[in-house]
Amino acid sequence: MNLLLLHLFARDAASRVVGAVAGTPGWLAPILSIPLRRRGGNCYLVIVVDSPGPFCFVRDENPLDGVDAPERFEHLKGLTVTVLSQHDGDRMLRIEVGADDEGRSHALLLHLYGARGRAVLLRDGVIIESLRGRDREEAAPLENRPVGLDRADANAVREAIDGEAPAQSRVPGLDSPLLDAFAAGDGRIDADALVAFRDDLIDGRGQYDLLVRRSPGSVVPVPHVDADSAKRLGPFVEANAACAAAGEAVLLRACDDIIDRYARPVRVRVAALEKLASHLESDISRSQDHGRLRREAEILAAYQSTVRPGTDRAVFPDIYDPAVSITIDLDPSESISAQIERRFRKATKLEKSRAHAQRRLELATDELGRIRSALSGLTTASSLADSLSILDEIRSRF
Repeated sequence: MNLLLLHLFARDAASRVVGAVAGTPGWLAPILSIPLRRRGGNCYLVIVVDSPGPFCFVRDENPLDGVDAPERFEHLKGLTVTVLSQHDGDRMLRIEVGADDEGRSHALLLHLYGARGRAVLLRDGVIIESLRGRDREEAAPLENRPVGLDRADANAVREAIDGEAPAQSRVPGLDSPLLDAFAAGDGRIDADALVAFRDDLIDGRGQYDLLVRRSPGSVVPVPHVDADSAKRLGPFVEANAACAAAGEAVLLRACDDIIDRYARPVRVRVAALEKLASHLESDISRSQDHGRLRREAEILAAYQSTVRPGTDRAVFPDIYDPAVSITIDLDPSESISAQIERRFRKATKLEKSRAHAQRRLELATDELGRIRSALSGLTTASSLADSLSILDEIRSRF
C-alpha cells in the first residue's frame, strides 16, 4: 500500500474508527475483518493481508458475513480504539485500544508492504499473537529515510530525486507514478509542484486520482485529470472514499482467489471424471469390434469343413446375406475350431466390457453434469458466503 495514501487514510479513517468498540476479528486468508461498533453506526476495518494487497479500508458491511471464518486477536474484543496512526514513517498502521480489565495496553500493528503483509498484536509492547511471518516486536528500521511525510520541503525532494538512491527511499510516498506526474519536458521533476500537491493532500485540500499499477492494491495518489481511464480511480478529496473504491476492487479479487482455492478439489474431481470419460469412450470404441468377431466365428463354424489346413485367408458367403462374400484372415498354424472358439470368446469379452464401460460412462457423465450444474450457481452467487456454501455442498455430495 502506498505510504502517502496510508498516511491520508490513517488521518481520515480516525473519525470512524477511534472511539469504536472492537469485536473479535475474523480471518479467512487473505482477508482480516475487524468489527467496530459505535453510536454513529457499525463498520469494519478490512485488511487484505496478502496479494492482491496488502491493503486496508473501512467498509459498512462485513465481507466475511455468513462465512465460517476463524476468530483471531480475540484479546481486542470489547476494547475501545483510542489511536489510529501511521507507524514509524513506514507502511504500517497502528491501532491502539484502551486498557483491559487488568490495566494492560494492546496495539494491533498492520504491516502493509511487500507481497505478504503481517498483523501483530502487542500487549504492553510484547507480541502475543502474529498472523503472518516471523514474530518480532517492531519492523526493522528503514535506511535513508531522514525526511518524514510532514517535513519534506522542495529542497529535500530535489536532493532525493537527484541522489543516487531511489527517491522513494528518501522521501516516503514518492512512488514512480507520482514522480512521473510532475516530470517536465526536459525530464526533470518539478519538485515545487510535487511538494505543493503532496502538502495539499496532507492538509486535506484538493482533488486527486488513484493510479492503478500492477494490481488493484498498488494504487498511488496522483493529480486529477479529466480523462476516462481504466487505470484511474477518482477524483477524491477524502481518503476514506479513495481507499474504499480501491479496496472494493482488492476485496473482489481476494474473494475470487478464495473461491478458486476452495474450488480446487472440485476442479480436480471434474478433471478426473473428464479423463475417465475419455478413456471409457476409447474402450467403447475399441469394443465395437465384437460384432465382426462374432459374425466371423459363426461363418467359420458354418463352413469350417470346407477350409483346408494351412489356409491363411478364405472367402465365404455371409450366412446372413448369401449374396455378400466375406473375406476372413486365418492363422495357418492353428486349427479352425480353435480359431472359432477364440473369436467367440473375445467377442463375448468385448460385449461385456462394452456394457460395463457404457454403464460407467453414464455414471461419470451424470456426475459431471450435476457438478457443472451446481458450479453454474457460482455465477449468480451474491456473496462470498453464498459461493463457499455452493462449493461446500458440491464437496459434500461428490
